[in-house]
This record gives sequence, structure tokens and C-alpha cells, in this order.
Amino acid sequence: MDVKGTDLPEELIVENQKLLLVGTGIRKLLFVNIYVGAFYSTSLKISALETYTSNISRLIRMHLLMSIGTGSFISKILSEGMVKSGWKPIEGSEKIMEEIALAMESVSAQKNDFFDIAWLDTGFMIIFKNGVEIYKAQNALEFANKIFGIWFDDSKEPHVLRADLLKGLENK
Repeated sequence: MDVKGTDLPEELIVENQKLLLVGTGIRKLLFVNIYVGAFYSTSLKISALETYTSNISRLIRMHLLMSIGTGSFISKILSEGMVKSGWKPIEGSEKIMEEIALAMESVSAQKNDFFDIAWLDTGFMIIFKNGVEIYKAQNALEFANKIFGIWFDDSKEPHVLRADLLKGLENK
């Protein structure tokens, strides 16, 4: 699928798990296109609530439409998004956010780079840049669910991409 000149595959294989494209959208800030977002899941027969509260394998892709310097901008987006959604770190989860920030600050974030945040039902949260693993945590489901909640939790102000990312679900 082509979105704003960005080719997004209809399916991805992550650690031997097939993930299907659910929906896509463009994240704008004021009048600037920041990234093409895409949501992948192992099933299209899940509810919107399950996108951020369950143990299903899923992935968010942020395909950059502009250069933003380093990946630390991405970790800042994640951190701020989690705080906006009411995240209160439990013991151990602050360490995960610090580890992500450290991993992200050492990578560049240029136009056409893509960052994938995946939760796999095998118990791993993994962050990739251009398909290369840059961070991996085990047993971090609560934390991963909060990250996915940035886009999908509508109990606060819904993310601007929420409807676009969910449009392919059969049980919206």
C-alpha cells in the first residue's frame, strides 16, 4: 500500500509471526507531515480496546516524512504520549523508558527511516529502526500496552491517527 509516497507492506513477519496491516494515516503537526503511521496485528478480528490492553502481537510503524535528528525525538514522543494517557510508572517501567531513551539517542532519524514498536505474544517488546533491532525487553506487557495506548486509548483525548489506524478492524 502506498501512502504519501511511502510503500507499506500488507503484512510483516516479525520473529516468525505474521502481522497484517490494519490501517494507516499521516501524523501532522500544524501543517507539517511528520510521519506515516501504520498499525499491524495478528488478527483483524479484535476490538479497539484489545489494541492496547491485550497480549496480542501487534506493531506500530512510524515512517518519517522529514528528518528529525536522532531517535531521541521518538523516545520523547513516546514518553510524553504515555504521560498524557495517564501513565504512572510502576517499579521497573521507569527503567524501561530510560533504556529506550538511551537506545534511541544513538541512532539517527532521517527522512524515510522507519521505527517499528512491536509487542509479541511471546513476551517481548521490540523496537526496530529500518528493520534492525535497537531495543528489546522481556515481560513488559503492561509497559507495551501503555505505549500502544498512545494511539488507541480513547479514554483521554483520542490520538489524531486513531480512527485511521483502526479502520481495517472487523470488530471496531
